[in-house]
Amino acid sequence: MKGTDGVMKLVLGFALISAFCLVLLAAAPEDKSPKPQYDAKGNLLRPADYRDWEYLSAGYGMNYSPAPQQPRPVH
Repeated sequence: MKGTDGVMKLVLGFALISAFCLVLLAAAPEDKSPKPQYDAKGNLLRPADYRDWEYLSAGYGMNYSPAPQQPRPVH
């Protein structure tokens, strides 16, 4: 009987964890990110405000050494 008690506790624990995960998934907010838009020919359309997007950096010539160095020439 002791062997079945351990199995029952394991099954009950798994069921409780699964139910908790399902509750969290059901309560998750819906994804409100914009979806890609296409024209009649199947071409991807640009968003109306794409020219207002910020360009952050490309990271060319980055250096992680403690001493500053001259940037390498781009070929």
